[in-house]
Amino acid sequence: MARVMEAQFTRAVSFSGPLPPPEVLREYNAIMPGLADRIVTMAETQSRHRMALEKNAIESDVSRANKGLWAGVAVAVLFAISGFILILTNHDTAGATVSTGTVATLAGVFVYGTVSRHRERTHKAKVLTGEAQE
Repeated sequence: MARVMEAQFTRAVSFSGPLPPPEVLREYNAIMPGLADRIVTMAETQSRHRMALEKNAIESDVSRANKGLWAGVAVAVLFAISGFILILTNHDTAGATVSTGTVATLAGVFVYGTVSRHRERTHKAKVLTGEAQE
């Protein structure tokens, strides 16, 4: 009585990153000459596109932050002048309240922003070192 044995093998290959390993690129070139170069060019184009988008996003964030800063300065100056005018027109309590409230609010926003940025940087550092997940 003869026994028939059958074996099946499966090979899985994976990679990460914008480009496949050189062996795979060689295989692509064997199938179609110049295909590896087209794949590399596609990865380079995609990389440039992504960097341009990131640069644009960062520049927009900086511009928005600067506009917000100037708007905050304008509001603070307006309230400081208003408080000063109130004091000059014998509304001492109201003038002092407006002036003090403006300074306290600005200080609070500054402290909140500083703490928030510190937390964000700490979290990013932990993610980069593998201590935390995003």
